[in-house]
Amino acid sequence: MAQVTGVACPICGKGVLKIDALDKSGNSIESAELSVNMLGEVEFYGAEDLIGTDSEWISTTAVCTKCGANLEVTSDHEIICPVSALNADAKEYRIGKWLNITN
Repeated sequence: MAQVTGVACPICGKGVLKIDALDKSGNSIESAELSVNMLGEVEFYGAEDLIGTDSEWISTTAVCTKCGANLEVTSDHEIICPVSALNADAKEYRIGKWLNITN
């Protein structure tokens, strides 16, 4: 089930991120209780109970409620703002704010 977080969108700055946990088929996991920690990692309480079932947590989505920006979520369930035409810098959510990623 998609849940609205308190994490501000790094693209428009007006909306907040809505996150959703997806199963093997790409469907929303209705029982998901999600949050984003200070390091930008999506946490799913009770995910261990679903391992080995059809509802196992495979991926995550993060979408802005205002501008609809679809942010990248890594395989480690970390939210990243990728470089795009709307955004000159890649950012990652760490320690409660968005930081530019430097290589």
